[in-house]
Amino acid sequence: MIISLAGCSGCISTLFSMDVLYELIAKFAIVNFPFILDENEINVSDIALVEGCVLDATHVETLKVIRERCKKVFALGTSAAFGGIASLSEKNLARPVTSVIDVDGMIPGCPPPAALLNDAAIRIMDGKRIVLPECNVCASCELRVENMDSLTTPITSLVPDPSKVGPDGVPDRCFLHDGVLCLGPVTRDGCGAKCTKHGIPCEGCMGPVSQDFTANAINFMSNIPAKPDIKAYKGMLFRFSKPAIKTKPFVTSRRIEP
Repeated sequence: MIISLAGCSGCISTLFSMDVLYELIAKFAIVNFPFILDENEINVSDIALVEGCVLDATHVETLKVIRERCKKVFALGTSAAFGGIASLSEKNLARPVTSVIDVDGMIPGCPPPAALLNDAAIRIMDGKRIVLPECNVCASCELRVENMDSLTTPITSLVPDPSKVGPDGVPDRCFLHDGVLCLGPVTRDGCGAKCTKHGIPCEGCMGPVSQDFTANAINFMSNIPAKPDIKAYKGMLFRFSKPAIKTKPFVTSRRIEP
């Protein structure tokens, strides 16, 4: 079963480019996949992949039914795992799937990196636990700073200065050294630092290495020199993961039948 909540379906699209797609289809019968099938009934299943974040009571109801009828449930992508881009909204409360039901694992990324997605799919097929990298993006970044204490340049920008990058658009040293905010130090690896290799600072889509992303980001920002407006930039903290706040719970409109 592969279900989408509120999202762009980008994570779903990546499934079609998996190296192990045919093996996955051969091993499991897909009973519900609205992206390509007309079947909308949430049937009893061995595995459910859920993409997208929770925005309303209907999503809550759907997740509870999925949890009741599926042996294993996995959060697919950053939106499902952490809340995603929709967390930037001040009108809607975007919540991750993990805030509503317990999941058996997650595959982060916006969208999930191909290598990580393939490895997770293989582990799911083998009945094994999904294993995520325990190091940060800097570990695989060629521009990384070995000693964070050496950072003395104030962080003043969110985008690189074109005059400080090479012909390929990639700087010759860490973005942080040039005063550009990069969240690689507090973001989980698994993407292979693909963005930084193309001249784009890490924005944190893989989520935290441990604990809460926003708490880690605030602690990180407090230990490096940065302009007050950069430190106060909500997009940096909420872009992929809004911190937990006390809110009125969604009210379900109907009783969920088993």
